[in-house]
Amino acid sequence: MIDAHCHLQDLKQYLPPTQALAHAANVDVTHAVCCGEGEHDWQEIADLANQQNSLYPSFGLHPWFVMQRSSSWEKTLEKKLLQFPHAGVGEIGLDNQMPNIPMHIQKEVFCEQLNLAIAYKRPVSIHCRQAFGPLLDIIEKYTQGNLQGLIHAWSGSPQLIPRFERLGFYISFGGSITHPTHSRARQSAQAVSLNHLLIESDAPALPLYGTPQPLFSEPANVKHICQEIALLRNTSFEEIADATTRNCKKLFGLAGG
Repeated sequence: MIDAHCHLQDLKQYLPPTQALAHAANVDVTHAVCCGEGEHDWQEIADLANQQNSLYPSFGLHPWFVMQRSSSWEKTLEKKLLQFPHAGVGEIGLDNQMPNIPMHIQKEVFCEQLNLAIAYKRPVSIHCRQAFGPLLDIIEKYTQGNLQGLIHAWSGSPQLIPRFERLGFYISFGGSITHPTHSRARQSAQAVSLNHLLIESDAPALPLYGTPQPLFSEPANVKHICQEIALLRNTSFEEIADATTRNCKKLFGLAGG
């Protein structure tokens, strides 16, 4: 299995990255895509990627941090993409629940990163909260540029999924689907086509459901998420593990994809 989206640089407050990756390997989560959030963590992700063969880097400016960007942020991001020929662009996106961050600025930064992704033929990892309409409008304009990517920690309605699939996007699910009360996420996990399905930990966010509530998520959690999706879809664990691994390898251009 592959963790399609995590933040090991943030997980370190709970668990060292090497230990987290060892936990993952013990349950057959062999690789993880580690996503950046801004200039403050891109170099740390680069260092982790150079140290850990099981980690694939992704560099992006998260909508929460767009107001903290420097005048040279785009050049710095481009340098990181050139340094890592297989790196993705992410975590990027739109968030309509951040009233202090103007949406027009989020859109501007988002589109600039989409342009980089297309120019360097890199997949994007997209964050979206309460902004699926504007997100679809933007992505549809970029389809001519062969844009590919995933919507991470899906929080939209199941009815929106076919529109993203038609645009070539993958839909990724994390620990929220293990919460019995998160009915929309659980319905969405059933609605996604098998060849557009991904699984993620979003470590350290989105911990698994449990009592007491876990403090954090880690890449090893992907096994439990895979099991939950198999139950929801009334299929085998192996089918979900094989499909999501194949999908992730294809999206990120990894060996065996």
